[in-house]
Amino acid sequence: MVPTKEVRLIDSLNGKAYAYRYRSLDSSYKYANEAYRQVNFYKSGKAEASNNLGFCAFMAMDFDRAEALHKEVYKLTKNELELLIADIGLMKICQRTAMNKEFYDYRNSALKRMKRIREESDLFADRHEALRLDYAFTEFFIVSSIYYYYLQQRQEAITSLNRIPEDEALTDTNQLLYYHYIKGSASLVEATKPEDRKMREFDQLYITWRTAVQTNHPYFEGNGLQGLANLMVSPNNFELFRTRRGYALDQFGFPVDSLL
Repeated sequence: MVPTKEVRLIDSLNGKAYAYRYRSLDSSYKYANEAYRQVNFYKSGKAEASNNLGFCAFMAMDFDRAEALHKEVYKLTKNELELLIADIGLMKICQRTAMNKEFYDYRNSALKRMKRIREESDLFADRHEALRLDYAFTEFFIVSSIYYYYLQQRQEAITSLNRIPEDEALTDTNQLLYYHYIKGSASLVEATKPEDRKMREFDQLYITWRTAVQTNHPYFEGNGLQGLANLMVSPNNFELFRTRRGYALDQFGFPVDSLL
């Protein structure tokens, strides 16, 4: 039996590691590493810490270390939820390193775990696990969408994003920002007219930037701003946004006319 005090401590540290992942990668690493080192009996907590450390290594583009940390989860626990998150972490690495066969191997493994988890969802009743569960499912569909996008399978990418229940994405600020950013930056929006499509891209990136500013997520603040800047490189696009989203451009702190 794992002592309650240890569970609370490790869950708290892992929760902080997750909360800081797009705010301060150094802080995220610090909390995940502390959780990893302080575990005595709580093996699923150590597995979660290993997944969090794997995320930090991935963001630092140390893909070999990220792979090793996610694979360590398979040795640490039989917890299907953390095993699913490890599968998804390995999917991300395979997508980034163009390992297509391995991507599908991990994706198929993740799908099987998701099926089992859905059948036994009542086992993940406490708040920490419920949040982790929402994160895992949302992350799976976002990662799949990005993979399809880079294969130029746009409709499949949109379909994958559309499988995310909005109530799940909206409960997690990290995933909410990720969701809106991917929709806007990859143009995974649906519209019949090119002009409307551009407006929806703008709106998704503006939501990303504005929410990131309000919630202190500098990673998405910078990415959202860069995405908006890329959209406005074209003079025709800029004129469209100036006319129809001038109020949004005003939020950047200088007169729209100064951009002309």
